[in-house]
Amino acid sequence: MHVEFSWPQDLILGIPQVDSEHIAIIAQIEILRTLISGEAPESDFRDIAPIVKKISYHHFLHEENMMMKYSCSDFDEHKKEHKKFLNQITRLIGTFDCNPTDTIQRFYDVCGNWYINHIRTYDTTMAMYIKSHMVSPE
Repeated sequence: MHVEFSWPQDLILGIPQVDSEHIAIIAQIEILRTLISGEAPESDFRDIAPIVKKISYHHFLHEENMMMKYSCSDFDEHKKEHKKFLNQITRLIGTFDCNPTDTIQRFYDVCGNWYINHIRTYDTTMAMYIKSHMVSPE
């Protein structure tokens, strides 16, 4: 399923692969709105949530590898934030069978808010540092 959404300009970091990964992740998260609105069955969460987790995990590995390559000073803290997020959504996924409606809404809220805040703080700082030390974008 495809859901249209607008990507805010202040979330574009200028590292094409990272930007496209962010957009792909948020696109998956936005699909959850169709479950919340009743346009799609709540059971679709069992398919969507693991995709969000998997692409987040791979995206985090990509970011962390870039940060190591360019010796970013906040690497440890940034990596810790990634791990906390993955643990949080793993716990949320585990609550689906007990309360599907609440879990979907909470997963949507947690993921959307976390990514927007994370990009605006950690990733913006990371991108500025990497772009100042790289020859060409990754």
